[in-house]
Amino acid sequence: MTGFGNTRKRAPNAAAKVARMRRAPEGVRRERGALTGGSAKRYPLGPVGRDARGPTRAGSPEAPVTGRRVHERYDCELPVTLVHGEEETPGKATNISLGGMYVVTPLELAYGTPVKVRFRVPALKEDALVECTVRWAKDDGIGAQFGSLRAIEVWALNQYFKGLEPSPVPE
Repeated sequence: MTGFGNTRKRAPNAAAKVARMRRAPEGVRRERGALTGGSAKRYPLGPVGRDARGPTRAGSPEAPVTGRRVHERYDCELPVTLVHGEEETPGKATNISLGGMYVVTPLELAYGTPVKVRFRVPALKEDALVECTVRWAKDDGIGAQFGSLRAIEVWALNQYFKGLEPSPVPE
């Protein structure tokens, strides 16, 4: 074998596929695999941009980018325990989402501090212990962003949210 890379020649129909794919109209995405024998389906992308999709509910996949929140927030009164190092401090979550919670606590924690939050919602048989990161702090508490939730925790939180009122979206 001489040279580097793949020296195999393309079949004549492969070159024709490449030419057809290059001629696809603007705003059309080509399906992966179209050049390697897969189907060459095309999907219109539709309008793109912040305001192209109009008003939608926060957290929905179609939501335009209007702020940094991704998940719907809910007001609550949920007892929690913050675990920071060896220290465990009781607190109370006053709002919660699938992305995190606001915890009223006497602890003073800096931005970026890793903590764990232990809580239980009615659908869980035992406490959830979730790794979090402090994203902001006030005099009375912290905003904790969830690291990753297990599937059972996501399901249980969604069940819990069904009994709560969504928090008003700040303007």
